[in-house]
Amino acid sequence: MALDPTQLTQLEGLCEAFYGGDVNQQKQAHEVLLPLICNLSCLPQLQALLAQSSNPHALMFAATALSKLFTSSWAQIPDNQKEETKTFLLNYLYKCGPDMLRTAPYLVGHFVRLLCQIVKYGWLDTLNPRPTITDQVSQFLNASTSHWIVGLIIFTSLTQEMQYSSGVYFAKYRRTALLFRDTALPTIFQVAMKTLRQIHLGSISITDYQEEYKLLKQVLQLIHNCLAYDFMGTVPDETSEEQNTIMIPHSWAVLREDYIPIIFFDIYAKCCSMSENMPDCATLCLQCLILVSSIRRSFFSTQAERTRSLAALMSGTAGIIQTRMGLDNENCFHELCRLLGKLNTANQLTELASTDAFNLWIEQVYSFTIKALEEWSVLPNSKHYLLGLWSHMVIPLLYQGNRSPSNLESFIYNVTITFIQSRIKIAEAISQGRDIEDPLESEVMRTEQLDVLAQLSRCRYHDVADYIVKLFEQVTSNVQNGVISQDCFISQITWCVYMHGALIGGHTIKLRRPLLPGSSGGNQNSIPDKSQEVSHHVLNGKLAQLVFRLLQQTDGLSDTPESLELAYLYFLEQFRKVCLGDYAKQFIQPDSEEATLASILGVESDDDVLSLIIGKIGRNLQNKCKMESVIKRSLNLFHELAAGISIVQYTDRTTHLIVSGRLLLRNEQIQKIMQNHSAPEFAFLNVPRYGKYRTSYYFILAKLLFLDLKEEENNHSSTISFEQFMQPQVKTFDLLWDEIVLKNNLNRISGFTGTPLSSNNTSLASAGYHPSQFRQPLIGLARDLRGICLACVGPESYNLLFNWLVNKPKQQGHSRVHLFTWAADQFWDDTDVMVALLKFMAEFVDNKSQRICFDRTSPNGILLFKEVSSLICTYGSRILSKPTASFQNIYKEKYKGIAVTLAMLCHALSGGYTNFGVFEVYNDQALESALRLACQMCLVIPEHDLQSYLKSLKSYYEFLELATRCFISTFITTLEPQHLAVICYSIESGLCAVDNVVLLACCATLDHLVSFIFTTIEKENIIFPSGVGISTNLNSETDAMENDNITSLRNGTNGISPEGKAIYRFLIEHPNSLVRIMQLMFNLITTGDLSTWTFSRSLLGMILLYRKEYELIQHQLVNQQVEDKRAKYQLLFKDLLKGTDGTLSTVSKDAFTRNLHYFAHMIRSNTL
Repeated sequence: MALDPTQLTQLEGLCEAFYGGDVNQQKQAHEVLLPLICNLSCLPQLQALLAQSSNPHALMFAATALSKLFTSSWAQIPDNQKEETKTFLLNYLYKCGPDMLRTAPYLVGHFVRLLCQIVKYGWLDTLNPRPTITDQVSQFLNASTSHWIVGLIIFTSLTQEMQYSSGVYFAKYRRTALLFRDTALPTIFQVAMKTLRQIHLGSISITDYQEEYKLLKQVLQLIHNCLAYDFMGTVPDETSEEQNTIMIPHSWAVLREDYIPIIFFDIYAKCCSMSENMPDCATLCLQCLILVSSIRRSFFSTQAERTRSLAALMSGTAGIIQTRMGLDNENCFHELCRLLGKLNTANQLTELASTDAFNLWIEQVYSFTIKALEEWSVLPNSKHYLLGLWSHMVIPLLYQGNRSPSNLESFIYNVTITFIQSRIKIAEAISQGRDIEDPLESEVMRTEQLDVLAQLSRCRYHDVADYIVKLFEQVTSNVQNGVISQDCFISQITWCVYMHGALIGGHTIKLRRPLLPGSSGGNQNSIPDKSQEVSHHVLNGKLAQLVFRLLQQTDGLSDTPESLELAYLYFLEQFRKVCLGDYAKQFIQPDSEEATLASILGVESDDDVLSLIIGKIGRNLQNKCKMESVIKRSLNLFHELAAGISIVQYTDRTTHLIVSGRLLLRNEQIQKIMQNHSAPEFAFLNVPRYGKYRTSYYFILAKLLFLDLKEEENNHSSTISFEQFMQPQVKTFDLLWDEIVLKNNLNRISGFTGTPLSSNNTSLASAGYHPSQFRQPLIGLARDLRGICLACVGPESYNLLFNWLVNKPKQQGHSRVHLFTWAADQFWDDTDVMVALLKFMAEFVDNKSQRICFDRTSPNGILLFKEVSSLICTYGSRILSKPTASFQNIYKEKYKGIAVTLAMLCHALSGGYTNFGVFEVYNDQALESALRLACQMCLVIPEHDLQSYLKSLKSYYEFLELATRCFISTFITTLEPQHLAVICYSIESGLCAVDNVVLLACCATLDHLVSFIFTTIEKENIIFPSGVGISTNLNSETDAMENDNITSLRNGTNGISPEGKAIYRFLIEHPNSLVRIMQLMFNLITTGDLSTWTFSRSLLGMILLYRKEYELIQHQLVNQQVEDKRAKYQLLFKDLLKGTDGTLSTVSKDAFTRNLHYFAHMIRSNTL
C-alpha cells in the first residue's frame, strides 16, 4: 500500500503536532493517530509511512507504532509480511542508516529495536531458527565506518532483546535465549572482539573523531552485553551483582588469554588521555573488566592461566591508581571501586597474595582507600566497595596468623580508623548546615556502614576499641568546653554510640574464635588465652559503661533527638546479643568479681544489667510516644528479649537451650510492667495511630505471661495470674457492656440470640450515649486481645483466653465475646473499629498449631462458630446494603473489611473443631447464613477491583476453595447461575495470577466444582440439549456420538435434586464459562512455565464434560503448528487420555496427570 502525497503530508503534520505541538494540537493528533497503533489493519499504512517519509517525527511514530503492533498482534500477522518488514528494515538501515546516524541518531535506535523484536519473535515461532541475522548484518561490517557502527548497534540491541525475564512465557523465552546463546551469540562476540583488537592494534584508520568515538563506544557496549548475558537462564538478582559469577561458555577461548585485560586497560588509558577524552568509553572499559574478573573458575584450563589473568587485572588497577588516570571522572572512579571490590570477592586472599603484583596492588589500593575516605564528601556510595574489600580480608587474616601478608593488618587498622574519623567529620559538616547526605537518616546506608565497621574492628580489636573510647570522651569534653556546638555534639555522639554497638556486635560470631589483640601473633589453630578473653570482656564493659552513663543523662531531658534514641536502641540490641544471660557466661569468665560485667557497669548483678535495658525500654514507651520509630524499635528489642531462643554449645561440649524470656521473668522491672501493663504512664497505648504497636506490646507481655504460667507448673511461683493480668480488659468490658448496654434500657439483649440490636430499634444514641465515645476503647480492646491471642501457641494458653471470653457458655448472648457482635451493629460503617474487631476474631478462631482442642463432649466449637456467624451476618448485611457510590475510599471502607471477614470465616471453616452437621440436623441457620453472606460479599467485588487488590483479597479465593471443598451443595444451591458464572470468571482471572497461593486455590476450587458437577450429572442421569455440548453418562467417544442428538431433559426436572437443578440451570444459561477456562488452561500449559499438576485434576473433568469443545481446542492447537509438526501434536493429544477410564477416579486422575506432564514437557522443550 502506498500513500498519496496528500495522505503523507497529513500524517507527517499530525506526527509533528504529536511530538512538538502545544497541548491542544497534541490531543487532536493523539485522537487521530491512536487507531493506527491499536488496529492491525493499519499495518500497511504504517509500513508505507516508514518507506515514503523522510520526516523524523513521522519515522519515529511509524517505528514505535509498528513495534507495538508486532508485539501485541504477532500471531495474527502473516509470515510473509513479517519477513518483508524485516528485509525492508535491513535494507533501509543499510541505505539510510549512516545519514540517520549523523543527523538523527535517536531514529536509528527505533528502527533497530523494531528489527530486533521481529527477529526475536521469529525465533520464538521457529523450532530450529537459522542465525541468518548474523550473515545479513555482516554486510554492514564490510562497508563504511558508519555502516560498521550501525551493524554493531544492531548486534548490541539484539543481545539485549534476546535476554529473557520472568513471566507467564518464561519457559518459551528461555529456550529462545539459550538457543541464541549457542548459535548467534558466539559469532557476535567474535566480531566484537576482533573489532576491539583491530582498534587496539591501530589497524583501523578513521580520520573522523566522532566516527572513531561512536565505533569504540559501540563495540565496548556490545562486548559488555555479550559478557553480561544470562548464560544459564537463571535471571539473577541485579541487587547483588557483586556476588554474581559469569558463566562464560568454554568455547570462548579468547578470554583465557592474559592480554585481554591489557587491551581494556590500554584502551582505558587512551580514552582518558588529554587528546582523546572519551569518559564514556573509559567507563565501559572498566565495566567490561568487572565482568572479566567475574568469569567462573572452571573456565580456565589451568590455575596458571587464571593466575596470569588475575595478575594482569591487579597490575592494571594498580597502574590506574598510581597515575590517577581518569579518576577525576565520577563514573570512572565509581567503576574502579566496583572493580577492586569484585577482584576481592571473586578471589581468595591466598590467591591474590600468590601473584607477583600483590604487594604493589595492596599498597596502591590502601593509599587509594585512605585518600578516598579522607575526601568523605566525594561519591560516598562508591566507598562502600572499598570498605567491603578490606572487611572481606579480616576473616582470612585472622586464620592465617603469621602466614598473612605483611602490613595487611596495619593497613586494615588504618583504614578502620580513617573510616571512623570520616564519620565524625561528616557529622560536623552536617551540623554546620552543609548540603550532604546524612547516613544516619538512611537505615540501609547506616546498617551497611556499621556492618562493615563491625567486621573491620575485629582486626586489632583492642586498638580500635581504645580509639573509640577516647573519641567518645573527646567529643564529650569538646561540648563541655564549648569547642563544638550542641548540634555537632549530638551528631558526633550519635555516631559514637552506633560505633560502640557495632564493635560489641562484632562478637556475635563465635567468641572462641581469635580476635587480633594488637598484632597478628599465633597461628590459625591458636586459641586465645584466658587473659585475652577477659580483656575483651572488660573492654566491652567499658564501651557499654560510657553509653549507659550517657543514656542515663539524656533520659532526664525532654528534647533528646530521635537519632540519638535510635542509636541507643541499636547499641542495646548488639549488647543484648553478646553480654547477657547464660550464653555470655559460658564464654566470658572473668578472673575476679571486679572484672564482671555488672561490676564494670556499676551494678550488683547480671539481673541489674538486664534492668538497665528493661528500664530504657519502659521509659521509651512512657515518654517517647511522639517518636514512632523509637516506639517500634523499643518493642522490637523487647520482643527479642522475651522471645529469644538459642541452641548453644558450651565449652564442655554440651548443648543447651537458652530461653531469654526466663531471664526476664526473674527481673523485678518486668514483674512491675506485667502487673501494671495498662498504666497511664504507658502513653503510647493512647495514640490512635499506634494500634499495631499496641498489639505487639500485648503479644510480648502475653508471651511472658504464658511462659510464667508454664513455669508455675514446674513448681515455680508465677508473677501474676491470667485473671489478674486481664483486669484492665475486664474494666473495659464492664464499661462497654455492663455499664452501657445493660444499664441503659438495653436489657432486652438478654434474649438476644443473633438478631442485630437495631432490630429492636435500640441503639446507643437513643439511650443518650454517642457511639464515638466508645470507639477508642473498642479498638484498643480488640488490639489488646489480638496480641494476647497471637501469643497463644498451645491448647493450655488458648483455653485460658477462650474461657475468659466465653465466660457464660450456657447463656447465649451473654458471654464477653458477644460484645463484638453488638459493636458490629453499632460501628459497622467505622472502618477502623471493624477491621480491628474482625482481625481479632480472625485470629481467635484460627486453629494454627492445633491450639484449639476441645473435649469431645464440649459444645465450645459450635458456640465459637455461632459467634463467627453472628458477627458475619451483622456486619455483612449492613456493609452490603450501603450504596457503592457512598464510599469515598472503597478499598479501605469496604474491601478491607470484607477481606478480613472472609479470612475469619476461612479460619472457622478449616479449624476442625466444629461439627457442622449439627446445624443441618437441628435446622440451625448459622452455617447457611454465614455462607450466603460470604458469597454475597464475593459477588459485590468487581473483577477489576479484585485483581487490583489481589494481595489483600487472597481470602476471596481461599473462601471459594473451602466452600467448594466442604459445602459444595450449599454453595451451588445458594448461587444463581449468573452469580456462579461471575465466580468462574474470577477463577479464570486467578489462573493467570502471579501469586502461587491464588493459583493453587483456583485450581483446587475448579477441581471441587467440576468433580461435583460431573458426579451429579452421572449420578442423577441428567441429559442436556445437544447445543450445550455436555457429554454425559458416557464412557467412550462412540457413546458420545450415538447420544449426541438427545434434545430433552429426562422427565423434565422431576426427580432431580436441588443441586442437580442448579447445575442444569448454570450449564444451560452459561455454557461457555467452563469452556473458556479449559481453553485458558491449554494455553497456559503449552506456552507457560506453570506446574501441570495444579491443572491436571480439574482439566480432566472439563475434558470429560466437554468432549466436543476439547476436540475443537485440539484441532485449533494442531492447525497452528507447521505442517511437519502436526502429526506429532496429534499423537500427543491422542495419548493425553491414555490410561483414563472416562471417570474421575483416583486412578484415572493419576494417569492423566502423568500424561499431561509428558505432553507439556514435549511441547515446552521443543523436542517434537
